[in-house]
Amino acid sequence: PCVLYGGDKPVHFTADELAFSKLVYTPNAHTVVIALENGDTYSAIMQDIQFHPVTEKILHIDFYQLFEDKPIMMEIPVHFVGNSKGVKAGGVLRKN
Repeated sequence: PCVLYGGDKPVHFTADELAFSKLVYTPNAHTVVIALENGDTYSAIMQDIQFHPVTEKILHIDFYQLFEDKPIMMEIPVHFVGNSKGVKAGGVLRKN
């Protein structure tokens, strides 16, 4: 079971657990397009997820609908690639 929040009213839908494998089991943040059987489509981000305490299977996912004219606030993972000239010259890169 899934719920899409952020619009006029919540939209409830279901999907197979495998449909979420590349979205859930990654440290990256992704936007998704939710396409329902009735033809409605929504752009969204995953807001929250609940797992079964023993089997670790997905029990429930909350999504938040995205709109072009509405800002959102979320945590985005930052990945550092390579070394800067300062680090190569003996400096220290501090990640907060």
